[in-house]
Amino acid sequence: DVRRDVLTLYAFVRTADDFVDGQPQDGEGFHRFCEQYRRVARGEESGNEIVDGFCELARRRGFEPSWVEIFLSAMELDLTKQTYETLE
Repeated sequence: DVRRDVLTLYAFVRTADDFVDGQPQDGEGFHRFCEQYRRVARGEESGNEIVDGFCELARRRGFEPSWVEIFLSAMELDLTKQTYETLE
């Protein structure tokens, strides 16, 4: 069960990262992915197995929604920002 949960989590973060780190980057795809996540987080279904599975995991394991939003915001920065002055 733990391995399945880890794979579900990894699939979500890897997919988001692939959108922003791919060459060329896929900003539109990333924003669609984020919107799919937000729809499912509100109780809808996306039809995206990765997003739906992650949201089920997040509910079951009690992930704070802010954690996911912070992660997605950090990924979005990779679409435009190349140099970071501080770790924060």
